[in-house]
Amino acid sequence: MSTIAAIQMTSGHVVEDNLAVARKLLREAKERGADIACLPENFSFIGLRDADKLGVAEADGDGPVQRFLSATARELKLWILGGSTVIKGDDAQRVTNTSLLIDADGRRVARYDKIHLFDVAIPGRNEQYLESRHVAPGDAIVLADTPVGRLGMSVCYDMRFPELYRELVARGAQWLSAPSAFTVPTGRAHWETLLRARAIENLCYVVAPAQWGTHTSGRRFGRCAHVGVGLEALHFLERRQPRIAIIQADHEAVGDQVVAEMIQERSAIGRTVERPANGVFDKARAMIRCRNLPQLLDADRVGLWIDAVTQAEARHQLLAERTAAAFREQRVRGVQ
Repeated sequence: MSTIAAIQMTSGHVVEDNLAVARKLLREAKERGADIACLPENFSFIGLRDADKLGVAEADGDGPVQRFLSATARELKLWILGGSTVIKGDDAQRVTNTSLLIDADGRRVARYDKIHLFDVAIPGRNEQYLESRHVAPGDAIVLADTPVGRLGMSVCYDMRFPELYRELVARGAQWLSAPSAFTVPTGRAHWETLLRARAIENLCYVVAPAQWGTHTSGRRFGRCAHVGVGLEALHFLERRQPRIAIIQADHEAVGDQVVAEMIQERSAIGRTVERPANGVFDKARAMIRCRNLPQLLDADRVGLWIDAVTQAEARHQLLAERTAAAFREQRVRGVQ
């Protein structure tokens, strides 16, 4: 059993103040037994204006925020996921929105630059966001081994793009991070639904440390979340104050749950697939193999499930062929 802390903050436009709050919450996370503590998106800075981030961006590998993460991790002997901070890029007018993973010795283990940027006009409101104006998108999928399993990294708006998480799981991710700073309207409408969807479809824990409340720049939707692989939401913090959700992650139990559900329902899958979905069966087989299920179940029973997927694929193909044949026959009759 591993312990993850998801930290909820209300960051403002003074970096030093944000780091002081983060330090206090990280210490509390360590005292509560966390193996790794996860900070939210923009934990170190939310400016009064969007362009303000250009003035606090740090060179890669050095700067007050990066030194803080390394020193605090080393002092507390705690792994830290620095939700996101701004790092200078090649373009003087654009930075990267970067999530940094630091080990308990203060060494950087991984860097992930947010790929999908928040360029959105909110329907029915005079509210528009153009993150790409001052942020350059990342172009690399990033995984890293941690004390609580292999982590697949993402940031906020990424969660609307399921293909990213499919690829992370295909490469062996056992849990997913999504540090966030959602807006009020999109948060109320979609926050919980998106997190549940990513957890369910990928059979992974999703840990989403978030901003909350009223910032010096305005309001953000807020509450940290940790979602299990089923429909249950294991933790959703209320929108009250900076605080911590402590999560007990048991990947072995998740594997047992997944195996039990797959074995129980393998005979039904053929009946539930009604129309083509490109690659669905290949993805199913890949998911079974990449989850290392043979370690949790004897090979014969894993083989039963893979065979069931293959049989469902054959039934699916037969149905598609019959449908196409019927359509062709109708067209011929129509011509006659």
